[in-house]
Amino acid sequence: MRLAKLIPGTVVYEVVRYRMGNTTLTTVGTIPIEVLDVDPATGRVRASRNGNTPRIFFERSWKKWRATRPMLVDCGMGRKRLATRAERQAATMTADGGEGVCRKCGCTDSDCSGCIERTGSPCYWVEPGLCSACTTPQGV
Repeated sequence: MRLAKLIPGTVVYEVVRYRMGNTTLTTVGTIPIEVLDVDPATGRVRASRNGNTPRIFFERSWKKWRATRPMLVDCGMGRKRLATRAERQAATMTADGGEGVCRKCGCTDSDCSGCIERTGSPCYWVEPGLCSACTTPQGV
């Protein structure tokens, strides 16, 4: 993020990695940061992190901030990770009203004939970019 994009009153996000309790498992989370004041001469930003009392942030901190909330994907056991570019594109295609495409078999909202041939019934979306025919085991 550039200092010129940090405008007082906007909310930006920081991506943090932390441990899950008393284990070696780690997960990723996002923390909202409300920008309160920007000093371009010194490169300092006064902001409130996660609704706490405001403090001063230097360039090494604010240049890692993101303008939009990053998409997180569940990995199981409560763990999360940042979404890949393909996962973000698949989610925005279906969220924007565009046609979703399965990342495994290539079926779409308008054509799932391949899934009908394999399973005998039409598929549905289990998650953005993944249809039900690609998640169920074959031959059961």
